[in-house]
Amino acid sequence: MSREAVGLRIMGDKMRYYRRLKGLSQVELAQGICTQATISLIEKRNKVPSMNILMRLIDRLGIELTDVVVENRNSTQKH
Repeated sequence: MSREAVGLRIMGDKMRYYRRLKGLSQVELAQGICTQATISLIEKRNKVPSMNILMRLIDRLGIELTDVVVENRNSTQKH
């Protein structure tokens, strides 16, 4: 699992919620963007995909980035 996404964390359960709300299967959401396995990893293990894939997925779902991504509070901050 990767934490490279600049202090961002994806909420896989929210991604699943919005996908189901749209009536899409994992295969339908992934079509032309990524694989069904990628959707499964996002939803079950909160795996952060590339920004390109993430933006295309949220566009297909008709949601905002902030609906499924939160800032990782564990990242170090300078004061």
